Amino acid sequence: MALQATLKNHPALKGQQAQLTASEYSIDSAKAARYPSMSFITNNLDKNYNQGTLQVNQPLWTFGRINSSIDLAKANYNAEERALLQVKRSLLEATATTYANVQGAQFKTEIAKENLTEHQRLYDRIKRRATGQLASTADVNLAYSRLLQAQSELHNHKGSLAVSLNELYALTQVTVTTATPISPSDLQLPSVNDIKQLAILQSADVAYSKEQVHVAKLQKSNEKKSIMPTISLRVERDLLQTSPYTNVDKTRVGIVVEGSLEGMGVSTYNRLKGATAGIQAAQFQLDSAVNEIKRKVDNLLINKELQSQLRTAQTNSVSALEKTMSSFLRQYETNRKSWVEVLNTQREMTQARYVLIDIDSQWNDISLQLATLIGHLDALANTDNL
Repeated sequence: MALQATLKNHPALKGQQAQLTASEYSIDSAKAARYPSMSFITNNLDKNYNQGTLQVNQPLWTFGRINSSIDLAKANYNAEERALLQVKRSLLEATATTYANVQGAQFKTEIAKENLTEHQRLYDRIKRRATGQLASTADVNLAYSRLLQAQSELHNHKGSLAVSLNELYALTQVTVTTATPISPSDLQLPSVNDIKQLAILQSADVAYSKEQVHVAKLQKSNEKKSIMPTISLRVERDLLQTSPYTNVDKTRVGIVVEGSLEGMGVSTYNRLKGATAGIQAAQFQLDSAVNEIKRKVDNLLINKELQSQLRTAQTNSVSALEKTMSSFLRQYETNRKSWVEVLNTQREMTQARYVLIDIDSQWNDISLQLATLIGHLDALANTDNL
């Protein structure tokens, strides 16, 4: 399936998955702050003796700083998960709509082939009539020119099909079959009200923005706790020491309280103000994401209804032209219609068929976009296993 091939092979998704893995390691790194830390210092600053100290610190109480850092790392991981979903949804939509474009180009190519066959038949027919002096040379030339136009149209649609297939390959990275038509069940959508609600609830953009708000709040919490001290159990051991003092205790154990106040607290104050502004910015981004989803869904629903109406009218038009074409051929045999009218009707009928395919493709494209927004294509592509 094209959707699964894209999610399996596209480099953009692999890159985002690697970013998610990096965020997972950040959680482990934050948790590791609970473990003891070890440091070793040695120097010969005093010419009379060398000095070396091994120090081990076990944090006992950090006033919530470690837990807050772990929570922030987890929130960043969740945000990266939402970013991964954003990439998946974007690729799903692009693949589905491109696949629909391929099928539309295939349908147009088939119509162009039928049109060429019909023009060849009409051309052979007028040549036979010209041989029996029932048609003029001008009629033969006109039929031949329309035959050449039909050939050009076929080449043009074959070219468009090749371009669409290339676009699909760029997404899937492998050759996939395009013979299977889009299933009507894939285009079945819930009611308009349900679509509007689901689009917001299932939106990857909204989910990502919500996580960004959560991250911003945790960042502010971290800044508040940054001024708190750390209470640790410290063990120190003098090593490689050639001290003239023989009565120095080489091993020392005790409780240590450490803390710092950068810039007399001004730095922390400014970082808190910046974190508060970051929360506001993230909230505005969330509001914007919700508003954008509503705008997009409303526009798609309006356009979908319009395409439905156009499809009904164009289907009737194609049906009427097909009947007209059959009637004109019969009337031409009885000299009641000219050859120009027959050829013009054939061209008009073919163009009407192209327009109907365009309308169908547009309707499918809109339906697939809505299906992506409400998460319908996730299950279809089985994204949980990719």
